[in-house]
Amino acid sequence: MKPSKTENAVTSTLKATTKYAFVAPGAIGKGRESLPISSFQELPYDQLMQELDVTNVHELEDFLINECMYVGIVRGKLDQLKRCFEVLFAAGRDLRPGQLGNMLQTLTDWLTTSDNLLISILEKIKWADTMSESDKKHRKEVEERVDKVKKSLSSKGLKSFSYKSR
Repeated sequence: MKPSKTENAVTSTLKATTKYAFVAPGAIGKGRESLPISSFQELPYDQLMQELDVTNVHELEDFLINECMYVGIVRGKLDQLKRCFEVLFAAGRDLRPGQLGNMLQTLTDWLTTSDNLLISILEKIKWADTMSESDKKHRKEVEERVDKVKKSLSSKGLKSFSYKSR
């Protein structure tokens, strides 16, 4: 039997969209690496079962509900009468071909910015430590001068005054 135009369109659409597929958490290693989604609204159960290497409808529906819908990757309706999954929303998770270079550049730029920010923060911490040490030295010098003046005044018989440090 020759496939109908609709079946050919579905097959070609599904094959064309596999390069834009996403991976459901927990699906790797189970023979369910990708679930093809595109602007295509209804995905036939038979095609999904074949693409995902699932043997029965119950297993397919469990997979769609537990590992796709509950996780928030897709929103849709399971239509058992039409034997299809009606996609209302699909979150893309993988890079499209050609986007890897941009992603690497973005991450490299982020790493450079983070390194520069870290260097700036470390320089500010070093400056703050230096200023704190300088302030401590200055405070100690002032207290020593005050003590010297007090001793000088007491040796001359003058009344001493009190100095309150901060």
